[in-house]
Amino acid sequence: MEITEAKQTYRLQERMRLVQEQRESGQTIRVWCERNKIKESNYYYWLREIRKAALQSHADKKPEEEQAFVRIELSGSGNSGVENAALLAIRMQYKGAMLDIPPGTRGEDLAMVLKALGKE
Repeated sequence: MEITEAKQTYRLQERMRLVQEQRESGQTIRVWCERNKIKESNYYYWLREIRKAALQSHADKKPEEEQAFVRIELSGSGNSGVENAALLAIRMQYKGAMLDIPPGTRGEDLAMVLKALGKE
């Protein structure tokens, strides 16, 4: 890591600490900035920089790091037919949507649904 990169990283971490401190204080941004002798415009600039860094970090991830599917094997409880299928369905809440995923749902289909919900 070069010195300029180290400085940028340190500044970003320090700004993140201050933004977190403001949020935990329970004070409005204006009051917190006044009490800490920080210009509000600086605070909002830091917030933009933190968000940019977070977006860049997300964009830099490799596709395999973003995947979060795990195969789950469910064993039957002795019931059969429709009753058993209803018991084995998976209910999942994702971004405010409730999904009932029936047995046999293809991973590709579920991935498409989750991707569509993620674009909201």
